Amino acid sequence: MSKVEFWSEGTKLAADLHYPPGWTEGTRCPGIVLCHGWGQSKDWGGESKPFQQHAERFAECGWISLVIDYRGWGESGSRVVVRTDLPDERTESDAQVQVIRQVVDPYEWAWDVRHALDFLEGEPGIDPDRLALWGTSFAGGVVVWTAVHDPRVKCVVSQVGVQDWRSAGGPEGAAAGRAQAIAQARGDVEPIPQENPYPAMPGAPNLAKMRDWAPIDYAEDISVPVLLIDAEDEPLFDRHQNSEKLAQLAQAAGRAPVEYRVLEGANHGDAYHGRWQECSDLAVAWYKEHL
Repeated sequence: MSKVEFWSEGTKLAADLHYPPGWTEGTRCPGIVLCHGWGQSKDWGGESKPFQQHAERFAECGWISLVIDYRGWGESGSRVVVRTDLPDERTESDAQVQVIRQVVDPYEWAWDVRHALDFLEGEPGIDPDRLALWGTSFAGGVVVWTAVHDPRVKCVVSQVGVQDWRSAGGPEGAAAGRAQAIAQARGDVEPIPQENPYPAMPGAPNLAKMRDWAPIDYAEDISVPVLLIDAEDEPLFDRHQNSEKLAQLAQAAGRAPVEYRVLEGANHGDAYHGRWQECSDLAVAWYKEHL
């Protein structure tokens, strides 16, 4: 494994790059970008570091894996809000800035993922025609959305994923999103939110940008193989209105293989620890078949 950096919309992001053991120059391999969820990082999970474990296992299967931190998360650089007036021409200038970290913004995350694909495409060992995504929790929806909007993505694994924030956030979340959007636009609150109404989840959700976040709306446009893995006893959102419903819509459209699997008796956290091996086995089998 080697630590690497890449740029996403002016912010330098951190990632860990895993090559297959014994890789030789001139060999071309599929590539997988691994994307963590809300409140996590690429090194999240204590000593077990489940995302790094997935990447290592994927590398053992012959795939180059890139585990990323989004802007403002983990080891990645921060976004800033400029607090002083700037010159009106292209030049260098000193400025006072506010450092922004740990914001949950699905559209920013999606662009970070796309720029991770850009980076991966430049690796000497990559086969650019065989790029895939793996995402979990809130990023489970981000990778589905990205697959619909980026033709380079050829295969997806999404586990315990939020596919419709309108369902997960409920009417209160939608109302809060509208109120926050108005307040941000009018300058009544911070330009980028730093308050967190969900203290159990580290990070500040940009509710104004999440209010219409619904990868499920693109279910009928899915044209690459997608594996959706859910926990039967999901406590954070209604899985039936998220990945299960997305799978039903995509399967009815019939444009690509879409499979829905449920971890019986499991909760959200089991996907990372107690049932990690099961999730890994499902992902490996899916990539072997479709990537």
